[in-house]
Amino acid sequence: MASGVGAWRQPGCRGMVEKHRLPPPFVRLQPDILTMKMPTLKTLFMTILVLIIMSPGTSAEESWATSYRSLLDKYASDQGVAYKEWKANGKDLAMLQSIVNQIAQNGPTDTSRDGKIAYYANVYNILVLHGVLKAYPITSVQDIAPLFGFFTSPRFTVDGQKVSLNKIEKQWLLKQFQEPRIHFIVNCASVSCPPLPPAPLAAATLETQMDRATQNFLNDPQGVKVSEKTAYLSKIFEWYKADFKRAGGVIAFINRFREEKLPEDISMQYQNYNWGLNER
Repeated sequence: MASGVGAWRQPGCRGMVEKHRLPPPFVRLQPDILTMKMPTLKTLFMTILVLIIMSPGTSAEESWATSYRSLLDKYASDQGVAYKEWKANGKDLAMLQSIVNQIAQNGPTDTSRDGKIAYYANVYNILVLHGVLKAYPITSVQDIAPLFGFFTSPRFTVDGQKVSLNKIEKQWLLKQFQEPRIHFIVNCASVSCPPLPPAPLAAATLETQMDRATQNFLNDPQGVKVSEKTAYLSKIFEWYKADFKRAGGVIAFINRFREEKLPEDISMQYQNYNWGLNER
């Protein structure tokens, strides 16, 4: 026994000590760690998902779209915009100003084709509304600045850039995407302009929204009025003839959306454009 005890204590017998020693505490905990691994990964995934959803870029766009929808529901229709009532409501003016402030700092979070078209068309319409309400009472957007300065002057801020309404419409929308239906989802606050879309434009529904807006305008005398062998078209078709030429020509484009088709050989003239305020 003495030799056994001695052997136990000698350095040369270290293997014997290790062989009989109990595993350290952390080894005994390993099975518990393994059982906790899956819940931990699930929790981590859910945390990341929440952070993505709550990221500033996403929440900013979604929040102003919701506010914008409520303002459209309250003040806009196919017959125009209730500017007088809107101007008298300080709370709703502040809501619109908040939207404009967010637009000044942010670009589109959805950078797909439909995401950009929806975003910048909404921005155009919102800035027109803001500009009109700021100057109201007026009888026309021409009263805001001479020589159509309301559209040509870089008086607005979008995503940190000073821009004009013309730049948004003609460069960021029409030139970039060459989509003629854009003409029917932007509203210049004038009687002869296609009506303001009744709800915010969205990437997921943009195709349907553009088709519906185009169809409504081209089946209304404001867009196309037929008298005997002559079609009196909106001035839009004269000003932007090249846009419709790329889509097969004016008549072919109109017939895609019009219930009563126009003959190919019909004579075309253009209606006078009414720049009176689209006030209901």
